Amino acid sequence: MKKAMVAVAVSAMLVGSGYAMNMTPVKGGFIGAGFGEYFTDSARDLTNSMGVNMTAGYHFNSNLALQGTGIMMGPSENSNENRHYNSYFLGLEGVVTVPTQTALDPFFGFGFGDLKVKSTSFAPDLLLGTNFNLSHTFGINLTLRHFIQMTGTSNYNDNYLSVGATWSFGQPAVVMPAAQVAPVKTLTASQAVALNSAKKELKDYLPQGVHQCGHDGATPETGCVTLNGNQVTMHLNVRFVKAKANLQGQFTPAINKLGKFMNQYPTTQATLFGYASSDGVLSFNQKLSLWRAQSVKTYLVSHDHIDAARLKPVGMGIKDPIASNATEAGRTMNRRVEAAVSVNVPS
Repeated sequence: MKKAMVAVAVSAMLVGSGYAMNMTPVKGGFIGAGFGEYFTDSARDLTNSMGVNMTAGYHFNSNLALQGTGIMMGPSENSNENRHYNSYFLGLEGVVTVPTQTALDPFFGFGFGDLKVKSTSFAPDLLLGTNFNLSHTFGINLTLRHFIQMTGTSNYNDNYLSVGATWSFGQPAVVMPAAQVAPVKTLTASQAVALNSAKKELKDYLPQGVHQCGHDGATPETGCVTLNGNQVTMHLNVRFVKAKANLQGQFTPAINKLGKFMNQYPTTQATLFGYASSDGVLSFNQKLSLWRAQSVKTYLVSHDHIDAARLKPVGMGIKDPIASNATEAGRTMNRRVEAAVSVNVPS
């Protein structure tokens, strides 16, 4: 019997809260606080001292931010520790963040402001550091700042190394519209053949049989298929705790269906596309979408013994929502993983 290629995609809806190419910019404010060590230029003949710092700023997009920074420190005379200076830096800094596919986001920047040590004068500063994102709204950072104080008679080079935390309130600049797949009302001859083939091949993997989405109440929650040309997409519903990527036991049976399917067709390969809703900061959502895809891969490898080389996780961030991000119910559906699989089926 003639063989036809039918693409089968399994949608595992994962609850959680994403940098990627073509990503919608982040806009929103943030605040931060930290502490560190202020290292004075040896020419000052002052002791190094502890410092505390605060920042407040605004994300213009996924990479660029502007922030105001204040640092308080208290160096003393080397020859007389009782002679203490209440010192500070108050300035404005531009920060560029470099996206990665990990929890770490390196950044660099340039700024200027007033620096008071023994006297007060203009000082540009350079900064270099990295953020470690613990959630979509909270992260910790390590930052090195280099100051050049210009006093008129001489210049001094000081450094400040700090550890801090940042709370972000950024949101996507726009809410992406839901990607709607209209149910096929009239099938072409080739689509009818593909659907009939899929019904035979997928009957053991969909919880309520093979039905087209939008027909007779069939939804991704009940298990259904959509057609795009001759491509058949199978939808399952698997959800996790919000802002998490670890699998919950109550939803693993649906993923087991994908494992069973791939074991039945041992030459198949799957690309696992992780997604997130529009909640929170895009840089974290992008990473979380990849972690979700990786979580599904890890489960399939360990539980269903699928060769890891057959599974490719990809983080898609908030792209291609299947429901409106304007409601919590829609955002919950958008927190998902889709696995695209191709298999030969009878036609």
